[in-house]
Amino acid sequence: MQSDLLERGYTLDRIGTADLSWWDVKCIIKHLPKTSALRQLRFPDDGWNLQAHLLAIVIDLLAGANWQRGGDKHASRPKPMPRPGVGEGRTASTKSVAQRIPLDQIKQRIASRQLALTAAL
Repeated sequence: MQSDLLERGYTLDRIGTADLSWWDVKCIIKHLPKTSALRQLRFPDDGWNLQAHLLAIVIDLLAGANWQRGGDKHASRPKPMPRPGVGEGRTASTKSVAQRIPLDQIKQRIASRQLALTAAL
């Protein structure tokens, strides 16, 4: 998240202040591009777009057609091109790899930052 905020000119320290409200953070996270660090961490297999999936289908079809026309009765069937999120014995996953922070710890951090900001004024 820090690197995504840095790209926009903010840091994690500014969250919850007039510079970067919680609403702003929510909007930033909601509309992060697929290339953002947070999105790649949370959904590592989300990098393929429609064109990449269609190209993989074309490659699989060509490999299958060439295998059929090859004439070798003992040749093994070609394996499909690996797709992100789905592999051998694996199903698509949307499980987060980020660590969850308990709500009471979040509230403590916010309170300490607000206290530090008011003390600085």
